[in-house]
Amino acid sequence: MSNALLGFSLTTLIIAGSLSDCSNLSRYQNEIYECSKPGAPFERVTFEKVALGKIGKVTGTVPRDVTITFANKKIFNADWGKSELSINRETGAVSIIKNGTLRTHACKVMKFRM
Repeated sequence: MSNALLGFSLTTLIIAGSLSDCSNLSRYQNEIYECSKPGAPFERVTFEKVALGKIGKVTGTVPRDVTITFANKKIFNADWGKSELSINRETGAVSIIKNGTLRTHACKVMKFRM
C-alpha cells in the first residue's frame, strides 16, 4: 500500500512540474506594429517571433524584410535596408534612423499568441 501511495505521489509531482513548465510555451505568436498614420514610412511591420536574427515583414513599402539585431522584453532593434528601426514593444513607438535623421512614429501594438 505504501509503495502504491509513494508511486502515485511521485507521478503527481512529475505531472504537476511538467504542466507548469509548459505554461510559457506557444506554437504560434505574432506581433504587429500598425503605423497607418500620415507620414509613417510603412503601413505595418509583422514578426512571427521576436528574437535575434529573426526576419519580419514590412507592408506598404520596400524593402519588405526587416532583421532583428537586438531584442529584450521592452524593445528591439532591427535593420531595414539602409535604415535602423527601434521598436518599443509596450507603447508601439517606432523610431527610424535613416541618413543620420531620427523620426519616431506612434504605432498601434497588436499581439497574438496561440
